[in-house]
Amino acid sequence: MSFEAQKEAALRELKEAGISEINSKPPALLLLWWLGLNVRPFHYNSFSRNTLFMGLGFTAFWAPLCWFLQLYSFNMPLTHFVTTVVVVGCVFGLAMGINYKIAARKHNLSAWDELETNAG
Repeated sequence: MSFEAQKEAALRELKEAGISEINSKPPALLLLWWLGLNVRPFHYNSFSRNTLFMGLGFTAFWAPLCWFLQLYSFNMPLTHFVTTVVVVGCVFGLAMGINYKIAARKHNLSAWDELETNAG
């Protein structure tokens, strides 16, 4: 089964499970698809993949934003800034990893590799 067919089966299953479109297709995922990357909807990723992706993605966006908008004016030492960025990125990644894992279990979603047989 092609990636596009699996993606459509996954989006159909998410919709049937009652998961809102903003949760099944968040802006970050839409951006990745627009860039042409074959990325699974986050509900079908492993906990560790979501934690890593969300933590790194959030940190890559949040760190420069904070540095340029606010933190540089506080004369915060670079070590404190980096520590803060790493901690916040880890917490955010863990929170999102847990969120998607709980949602997938709550709605009894299929595994990514099982979507072919369930899409019928």
